[in-house]
Amino acid sequence: MVLNEFGVNTSAILASAGILGLAIGFGAQGLVSDTVTGFFVLVEDQVNVGEYVTLGGYSGVVEETGLRLMKLRGFNGDLHFIPNREIASLTNHSRGNMQALVDISISYDSDIDQAVRVSRSGRARKRVGPVLLPDGTSLSY
Repeated sequence: MVLNEFGVNTSAILASAGILGLAIGFGAQGLVSDTVTGFFVLVEDQVNVGEYVTLGGYSGVVEETGLRLMKLRGFNGDLHFIPNREIASLTNHSRGNMQALVDISISYDSDIDQAVRVSRSGRARKRVGPVLLPDGTSLSY
């Protein structure tokens, strides 16, 4: 009202402010999306540093998690910077049970019955329980 008295066109100022607000809103959309997704990843404890995960088409070990992005080290040594808004699904391979497939080679002249006994003996030892390594990793045999 006061600006109109001085001959200033307030409708042009309001229209410009609205357009500027829309531009800032669209520009900040990615940042807001990253922050909200990152907040839930951290609060829900979906992933921790050092865990093996698959997300955004990449697999590797998590080096850092934050509100904006996650750093993932691939097995070829590449460091991937993945914005949190790209996390549509996350697979954490370090949680829960993991299995290993072990090939055992036996020569043709070996006693098959003894090889089966040795294999069963190894499986029986597996039931003893996990072994805790100095770095906190738990291994089962």
